[in-house]
Amino acid sequence: TKDSPSNLIISFDIPEKNRIIRYWLRNQIKIFGYKMLQQSLWLGPGPLPASFLKRLEDLEVRKNIKTFKVVSKK
Repeated sequence: TKDSPSNLIISFDIPEKNRIIRYWLRNQIKIFGYKMLQQSLWLGPGPLPASFLKRLEDLEVRKNIKTFKVVSKK
């Protein structure tokens, strides 16, 4: 949810031929409350919804997307 801590980084490299999917992906992660660090690097609340990850599989772009959990060291 939008009130969750920003603890997940999403990095993606979607080929130019799939730019429609790239635009869709950016819009989706904005809806999830992610903020752009760079064009293909976003920070926001995790985890991502299972239905979203399934859609990435269906679109055959899941392999182009990496996620990194942010953990604070105390």
